[in-house]
Amino acid sequence: MKRSILTVLALLLASTSSWGRSIELDMHNKALGFNYINSDSILIKGMGVEAGFLMIESAKPLIHLGLSVAGKNLSEQGTFDIALGGRFYNYGESGSSFNAIALGGKVRFSPMPRVGLSGHLYFAPDITAFGDSNGLTDFMVRADYQVIPQAFAYIGHRHIQVKLPGASVNIDNDFHIGFKLLF
Repeated sequence: MKRSILTVLALLLASTSSWGRSIELDMHNKALGFNYINSDSILIKGMGVEAGFLMIESAKPLIHLGLSVAGKNLSEQGTFDIALGGRFYNYGESGSSFNAIALGGKVRFSPMPRVGLSGHLYFAPDITAFGDSNGLTDFMVRADYQVIPQAFAYIGHRHIQVKLPGASVNIDNDFHIGFKLLF
């Protein structure tokens, strides 16, 4: 299963040519997160592709693939970058595994140049969760600062919860630090 997901991931990343790519890397004592974002595919204007994983101490990685449409909303208070779409999640731990298709989005508000507040929320109800899962919630908030034109540093909090029959499991629920590189 992981090989097929990695193959799909490689094809998605290779088949999209764009000018708006970024890499995000964040961590705390028990987890390491990586996300590759291709924010404007040449195939479809405004279509973004992303792929990432979350390595958790003593567990298998949570892998996700996503598609979204994005745009800017300018206001007198600042700039909003908004993306809506979906993610496919794959996870396995201690004899149980699941896949989920979640819908949601991301938003980043920049009240002044170089400073931003952002977050995302993705939700997969029971009907779109497969395997041992009855649903998934992925929520993240963070504050960032643009150190140089192609790099942001950030601090944030991530909460990922999976509903299993009879219990809910927090895959990650902690603060993290990280950076985002644009290229």
